[in-house]
Amino acid sequence: MAKRGKKIEPKVLSVNPIFEPLFRDELEQPRYYNVYGGRGSGKSFVASIASVQLTYSKYKHNIMYLRQTMTTMEDSSYADIMKAIEYLGKQGDFKTIKNRIVNKTTGSIISFKGIRSTSGAKLKSLSGFTTLVIEEAMEVESFEEFSEVDEGVRVKGKPLKIILLYNPGIALGAWIHDEWFIDGRPNPQAFSDTVFMHSTFLDNEENLNP
Repeated sequence: MAKRGKKIEPKVLSVNPIFEPLFRDELEQPRYYNVYGGRGSGKSFVASIASVQLTYSKYKHNIMYLRQTMTTMEDSSYADIMKAIEYLGKQGDFKTIKNRIVNKTTGSIISFKGIRSTSGAKLKSLSGFTTLVIEEAMEVESFEEFSEVDEGVRVKGKPLKIILLYNPGIALGAWIHDEWFIDGRPNPQAFSDTVFMHSTFLDNEENLNP
């Protein structure tokens, strides 16, 4: 009798309940998700877990990860997605094609691009994408540039989600604060279409390396 190999169980991730809205997948959900915190707060990795899970949705989501300038697919965003796939124990469901990670069971994709290329050319199209995850969102040059990207997400009959990840201290001097905050606090007038999620490393201690 052949020796049985040891079954590899997916790792268990402790997710801060404040991030729960990232995992919702409903037609009537808010469009914007402001996710902010400093280093070690877990915001980027939890967003990657949510993104991977969205690729299994009945809505067949396509997800785009954006930065102001993304020079390589080996960016931390890509690394977080690959780590999330491992944590969920779903390595066999995914393949990589150029700058995309494809869920082979559903056809949903996760792509990685810059709002501007290193030569300064603007992002051309977001056709077919239902979810945007904007890393280091405070680096987007202006509200006008963000609006152009935002308006490119227009898929009908599916939940749409724009996730902005950023450090709140740096964002105080950026357009994000002017658009969504008043004196450092979420603007109540934005609550109808925006979810605010703030975390610190203290909320993520269980997942930090000793």
